[in-house]
Amino acid sequence: MNATGTIWVYTLGSITIVSLVSLIGAVALSFGMERIKKWLLLFVSFSAGTLLGDAFLHLLPEVTEKEGSFSLQISFGVIAGILVWFIIEKFIQWHHCHHVHEFDKDHIHPFAILNLIGDFLHN
Repeated sequence: MNATGTIWVYTLGSITIVSLVSLIGAVALSFGMERIKKWLLLFVSFSAGTLLGDAFLHLLPEVTEKEGSFSLQISFGVIAGILVWFIIEKFIQWHHCHHVHEFDKDHIHPFAILNLIGDFLHN
């Protein structure tokens, strides 16, 4: 197989694998809520580890290659990013804890707010 064919095989294979992995969420919905709650912490931990792994194993080396070295400015940028999101999350939880606790199906969870902020900044 020539180089172009190999690239196509790897591309289609990786797309297939990523698509199958994304179906895990759809399959999980078919289980009961009690079972989902048991596994939720594991899945959230896995996704957080995946994002951190991507940042530290992919994005930071790319920035280091572009800049020529891992400078103090890059280090402060990483630490500042982690701290800013930590502070935002704690503020949202603090704000949430000072309200009357009653069931409200229209309530927006802190993660949803963080997700919207992150998506806004990303796009």
